[in-house]
Amino acid sequence: ILCRSRDEVFVTGVDAGGKGLIAALYRGNAKDGFSPLVLKEHAASGGGFDRIFSALGEIFLTHTGGVDRGLYRLRGDAVEKVMSATGYAFGCAGNDQVLWHGNGIELLCFDGKTWKAVPRVWHDKTKA
Repeated sequence: ILCRSRDEVFVTGVDAGGKGLIAALYRGNAKDGFSPLVLKEHAASGGGFDRIFSALGEIFLTHTGGVDRGLYRLRGDAVEKVMSATGYAFGCAGNDQVLWHGNGIELLCFDGKTWKAVPRVWHDKTKA
């Protein structure tokens, strides 16, 4: 759930309607109800939009299942894939200056122009 104001709330989920699995993004509020903004069919191998967050002045979503896993950006009433995830895509956060994306294998930082990988820190217990 992403609450931008009392009148604008976004909710992610999976719609298992008669057409198979559909990754869904709904927009609405408690007073007026919710309606689907994005419905994206995906492979039955799992997953759906499971995280939604604001970063860099935009709305981003993660999709953790199957070949569609990765990071997406909301563009009007559609989503565009920003990057494919090599691992799981659910570890994301951000603010107006930066987006952080941890995908289970690497930690990435995006400033709106450039992606940077954060080096891993390995603790070798055989060395003093």
